[in-house]
Amino acid sequence: MNLFNKDRKKMKRRDVKRREEVQVEWIPRTQLGKKVKAGELTDINAILSNNMIIREPEITETLIPNLSTELLLVGQAKGKFGGGQRRIYRVTQKTTKDGKTPKFACTAVVGNQDGIVGVGSGSGKETVPARD
Repeated sequence: MNLFNKDRKKMKRRDVKRREEVQVEWIPRTQLGKKVKAGELTDINAILSNNMIIREPEITETLIPNLSTELLLVGQAKGKFGGGQRRIYRVTQKTTKDGKTPKFACTAVVGNQDGIVGVGSGSGKETVPARD
């Protein structure tokens, strides 16, 4: 029992270290990013009306500080009695020589609740990387 409690404490410390994100100053790599950082572009509507492609996430973080994210229910749980419950991830399987390999996919909606909406999707071999 004692060993278990010690291991739990170590795990908690590790999790805290992992969660602490180091704030690194943004170095823009595109012309659009350089204009936003310099202060030439201060409105996201000007970028969207000129059909400019936003390739850096820091551009939207700078111009729209009050973004909120919502994960869509795209998947469904399987099972004889518990099936039909909606999930935030969709599971697809591919049959290979070694067996079946699952792939998870998620879809998210991002917006500022003031007319600006974006849709993003991600996939991975596990649920957490697909969500991120």
